[in-house]
Amino acid sequence: MYPDDPTMREFVEKADLVIGREELLSPWERVASLQLKGDLREIIREAERVRAGGGKVVFLVSGDPNFFGIASLIREMLGKEKVATHPAVSSMQMAFSRIGESWHDARFFSAHGRPLGEILEGLRTCRKACVLTSDGKQPSYIAQAMLLNHLRGFHVYLCEDLGGPEEKVEKMSLEELSSRECHPLNLLLFLREEIAEGGEPEGSVLLGIPDEEFSTPPGRSGRMTKRELRAVAISRLMLSPDDLLWDVGAGCGAVSVEASRLLFRGKVFALEEDDEDVEIIKSNIRRFGATNVFPVKGVAPDDFPRLPSPDAVFIGGSSGRLEEIIRCAAERLRGGGRMVCNLIGLERVLAAKRCMEDAGLLCEASLHLVMKLKRLGKADFLDPHNPVFVVSGRKPFE
Repeated sequence: MYPDDPTMREFVEKADLVIGREELLSPWERVASLQLKGDLREIIREAERVRAGGGKVVFLVSGDPNFFGIASLIREMLGKEKVATHPAVSSMQMAFSRIGESWHDARFFSAHGRPLGEILEGLRTCRKACVLTSDGKQPSYIAQAMLLNHLRGFHVYLCEDLGGPEEKVEKMSLEELSSRECHPLNLLLFLREEIAEGGEPEGSVLLGIPDEEFSTPPGRSGRMTKRELRAVAISRLMLSPDDLLWDVGAGCGAVSVEASRLLFRGKVFALEEDDEDVEIIKSNIRRFGATNVFPVKGVAPDDFPRLPSPDAVFIGGSSGRLEEIIRCAAERLRGGGRMVCNLIGLERVLAAKRCMEDAGLLCEASLHLVMKLKRLGKADFLDPHNPVFVVSGRKPFE
């Protein structure tokens, strides 16, 4: 909202109370005002007291109040019929215009009272993003967290006081931003370096990480769940963004890392008993910036009580205790939860299916054979990989 907008000026000048942040109230010194800080609900209740007495109240907020703004809370408390909104040009529109980029393909996040991990996970898998902050210190906190979690590869733009007298838009590194105290009105834009340079960003891929990009224990890469079978297993897990996943016998953490990209607001607990593998999992977490994967050194099912109840369970390794693991995991699985096992021996497949059914899960099993085309001399031939059974089950809602 701009002071020189005649329509908006009339709204404000005829108000009995104007509520807003200090910097937005400064042009309206002759109007009774209340700063928008502290307990928002109490402020809205004060607005209702003025309105109930026949007065008119105006809230001044930056950008569009219907986009991560206060308008929804005001309508919730006062009722839609008592509230009218008059949005100005949004800060997002201004910001992307200033750097000469479209924003229809961007993702938007708000740091106003929301977990930082949610923002980091969103940035990890997107090509272009806008982060709305609540004060001058949050940009540095976000940059520090990104550096700590190896989330690099972005062009970063700090946009301050957009549309105001102190407007400034700067392109900078995460290192520069990490020590910067900013104007209280600011937002951040993130643009993948590959996008800016006309390429395809690897970080935006949600499913299908090439096997060779994972760290694996020397001489034991064959134990990793391969890309094609990871895709099958993850599809059977039927993950939603908020789900909590157990990866039991996680190995190098390939399934954990890949699944974590679909769990924007969820978590993955990678349970592994081998010390070397746990360190490899940590390495892959750092390599892919998988901030929502939590490695757990432990033995299944003995250490299940240490884990929060899951929405989905993937069993990649069992150390000879498959049936026991299935039974214990099924007990902890939430209603509607899914369980998936990748197995080779037919006798283990039948045992796993029977065990899932005995635990009350709706079960199915299928065989998957991957054959890759290879060139030998002037001829092409099919190189078969070991066939793998995928056994999956779903727990009914109680």
